[in-house]
Amino acid sequence: AEVELPAQALNSLLLKAGMAYTEASFVSFKNGGGVGVDYDGRRLPFAPRIKTTLSAEHAMEIGSLTLRSSLGYSYADKQYSNPNNTAPNTIPRYELWNARVAIEGGSKTRWSVALWGKNLADRVYTTFNGLNALTTPRAIYGQPRTFGITATVDL
Repeated sequence: AEVELPAQALNSLLLKAGMAYTEASFVSFKNGGGVGVDYDGRRLPFAPRIKTTLSAEHAMEIGSLTLRSSLGYSYADKQYSNPNNTAPNTIPRYELWNARVAIEGGSKTRWSVALWGKNLADRVYTTFNGLNALTTPRAIYGQPRTFGITATVDL
């Protein structure tokens, strides 16, 4: 189930809230862990039960230019990176904050310059956890706090 609720708070301010609930498990997964090891009833990999998003987007006209800014929050519940659903394959829940500020202009040739930041709280989180063939733990980490500038021109 998924719900998204946009609200135009002001002419220049759009608020959004979203939530997704996923109940995803194998009805039957015979021999999923090898001969005689069934994964029936276990959760699908990379399917958190709950994901939420909140965002605010603001636009302001300054002469012939537009200043756009946005702030976003996202949350992902605990999930697994393997259908065996064991502790070494657990991806803990995490939350992220992102922001963007852009100036836009042009009539025939549209352009924009944006400053953005991702994972503003600099959360350490993983997108994959597991064991290698030698049973050594391994993980893939999400991006740390990142900033950038993006410039675009639409001809």
